[in-house]
Amino acid sequence: NIMDDMSIQLGSKENYDPEFVINLRACMAKWGDDSLEIAVDAQWEGIVSYYQDPNSRDPWVNCIDHPNHERCRSSQYEEGQSEKAEVFGSGTIREMVIEEPCNYASNIAYYRGALRICEYDQ
Repeated sequence: NIMDDMSIQLGSKENYDPEFVINLRACMAKWGDDSLEIAVDAQWEGIVSYYQDPNSRDPWVNCIDHPNHERCRSSQYEEGQSEKAEVFGSGTIREMVIEEPCNYASNIAYYRGALRICEYDQ
């Protein structure tokens, strides 16, 4: 899952907290919508697919390999560290340059917030 990818990309040698992932899946299932987890996974898969499509009319520019590209020179994000996630979901090998690691990983905060909401009754 994408949280394992984030964990590895940000330096951990282990997958993200498996208990958290189990609780998040239970939270998503609580509302009786089996498509929610599928939709979240598809969202992340879509981001990676967009990144990997060099024939797109609006391609994602890899600023590590092309630092002088117009989009890279005008970027407002200058964290000075771009790393590559090696694995994306279901054991499929994928690669995506993460230009803004802190913003990328901040999605975990939203998932943690979702767990708090699930603690309340309907």
